[in-house]
Amino acid sequence: MGKECGRVKRRKERVTAPITLPRLDPATLAELRHWYENTPNVESRTRYQMVLLAQQDYKVSQIACLVPRSEDTVARVLNRFEAGKTGCRAPAQPARPKVAGHGSVGYRIAARH
Repeated sequence: MGKECGRVKRRKERVTAPITLPRLDPATLAELRHWYENTPNVESRTRYQMVLLAQQDYKVSQIACLVPRSEDTVARVLNRFEAGKTGCRAPAQPARPKVAGHGSVGYRIAARH
């Protein structure tokens, strides 16, 4: 049996084909390292790290142990990267809600108290 990384598996384990990324050329690998080292977004940096670890022949389960993400997430990121999509960049977050103004419900409730 493999090492569990201290995590409790809550779902039934699925058998999936191993994901093997093709070797990246030196220029692409250098660009990937540049983005990993310089991105301010923590989620994107974690995704770049997943791809870099896959390039060092780590398996999905091993990568999931090293980064705080599930095996499903690691597999999804690697598959997106392999398909040429932007699997490393974190999805855009929705804009912050506007501050309550005079016409908002929150403002009216606060005005009563």
